[in-house]
Amino acid sequence: LRVEPALIDPSLPVRRSSPDRSGASMTYWPSYRSISPECRAAYLDWLATGRRDPTAYIGYVFLYFYGLERRALAEAPQSDRAKQDLPAVIGEVEQLLEVYNGNGSFRGYATQFLDVLKTLAAGADEIKPPMERTGYELPVSLRVGIGRIVAVGKPLPSDWALSWFLTHPETSLRTPVRRCSEEFNELFRARYAREFGDGLLLKPNRSKLKMAVTSASASFGGQVELSMDLPDVAALTAPLSKLRQIGESCAADLDAFSRWVGRNVDAPKTIAAVALLPPELATTHDSQEPRGLWDWVEKTIGSQERAVCETNDLLQHCASFGSGKLAKSEAVLLAQLLEKGGYGIEPDVRFGGAPLAPGGTTVVFKLPPGARAIASPQYAAATIVLHLAVAVSAADGSISQSEEQHLEGHMQRALALGDAERLRLSAHLAWLIKSPPSLTGLMKRLEPLDQRQRSAIADFIIGVAGADGQISPDEIRPL
Repeated sequence: LRVEPALIDPSLPVRRSSPDRSGASMTYWPSYRSISPECRAAYLDWLATGRRDPTAYIGYVFLYFYGLERRALAEAPQSDRAKQDLPAVIGEVEQLLEVYNGNGSFRGYATQFLDVLKTLAAGADEIKPPMERTGYELPVSLRVGIGRIVAVGKPLPSDWALSWFLTHPETSLRTPVRRCSEEFNELFRARYAREFGDGLLLKPNRSKLKMAVTSASASFGGQVELSMDLPDVAALTAPLSKLRQIGESCAADLDAFSRWVGRNVDAPKTIAAVALLPPELATTHDSQEPRGLWDWVEKTIGSQERAVCETNDLLQHCASFGSGKLAKSEAVLLAQLLEKGGYGIEPDVRFGGAPLAPGGTTVVFKLPPGARAIASPQYAAATIVLHLAVAVSAADGSISQSEEQHLEGHMQRALALGDAERLRLSAHLAWLIKSPPSLTGLMKRLEPLDQRQRSAIADFIIGVAGADGQISPDEIRPL
């Protein structure tokens, strides 16, 4: 006759004078009947004093846990009274896990047991998607939760899709997934919604849900099988493959940000960090400095297409870069961050501009959707022409409105540029007019040009200088 291991037999001896609190004489598969009188004394004392002593030998915790398994898995299916005890059993296991979570073996058995009990006891809308892997199989709550969604023909919500990806035992969770979990989860949800709208619509498969619960107690012989009339998503591979494609793309695009976090543990997320995020997260990340920058940009531009501002006003929202002129790498990160929010900046070091410095002027402008930070040879040549034209026009101390209109008109008519480059060149011109360049350094950029190209540029610049009806002596000298 097999006796339940957790059964406390009052007739067995208990040696209270020398309790074995360390469990030195305990066997690997303990039962109350087989342990020594010294162990019984320590076990009963642990029970009587609240069952929460963090220094208690884990074997005593398991012995008590056997009884909870017996009540929930063997007695509750056959007894209404035992079934009424399930909420109390769930609460007890949760509290035990809080105290003894450090023991991997107990954590594994108790977490799986708790997952099954909560799932079976929960209503259709009460099951929450698990976000942490706890064993070598899909969590029961996930299989039941998604099974219920599939059974009623509803699309799979993003949280359940994310849960399926994260908790599948064959999913390789790369460092960005673990180190930047909040950013990864948000990015996954956004890309899943972009790809599938309201969610994947899964057809019910023939495999029905059977749950084999591995019991800690030897009285069950290893496993207890439970079944439900639901499709078992554990048998599906095609949907999971689609989720992995999304998950892997998110992890790859978070790699640079993850490395920054790894080098700056617990540091505030600055502009330099958030600039490394994918566009979906760059404007919404809950970080103080980037949030202040976005608020300033939106307020400054408002309903306009661009705004000319003092560089100091911008730099005060980039305090993490320090005071003074930005380093080239810092200027690149700032431009990259603004670009991910749909904004451009001039001067931009990626297009040959100088890094921002206090006391100067900056132009912030809206970019067309999908604009990329790649300068074509035509754009590079156009900036040289603009620099020359503005340098000549400003030689007499001012640039007239007619000269400015001539420059704008030439950009729209003659230059073979795309929409994004035209917008940027127009912003660049607005910056040049506020910060007229000198001819220093421009002469070297003209040296490779042949006579025909030089003549064409000269004709254009003369046209700009004379657009206001006169060419002053101050303009003739640079011409």
